[in-house]
Amino acid sequence: MSIPRSITHGMLALFGASSEPQATVHHLDGYNQMDLLTGKGRSKRHELFYFGGPNLGAVRIDDMKIIFFDRPWGWPGEKTTTDMPTLVNLRWDPFERTPQMRGESANTGARVARARSRPHSSHSGESNLTME
Repeated sequence: MSIPRSITHGMLALFGASSEPQATVHHLDGYNQMDLLTGKGRSKRHELFYFGGPNLGAVRIDDMKIIFFDRPWGWPGEKTTTDMPTLVNLRWDPFERTPQMRGESANTGARVARARSRPHSSHSGESNLTME
């Protein structure tokens, strides 16, 4: 059994060695995170893919995370899927409590809150939920 090339290159970089005489600019198997590990710099990775089994559950690009399904009761629970992915800005909401969009437009919640604060109409066919 052979050890994957990306692991051996990562271990050699960790100990300050290189298996190749000259490093290449274009990497196909990952990022050199040596600066992050030694405290000299930030991560070179800008994207992260989250998988739930064989399915792609979310994609993170810098501060933004796009969630395709959720597991509100943890890993043993059922997956919840919506027709539209959830978009979360992790810098503004690191605990993902108030997603910007969850299968609806970003300002729907504000319209519903305004409608609830208005007095109810006495006319049965009239709605107090208006588009503004």
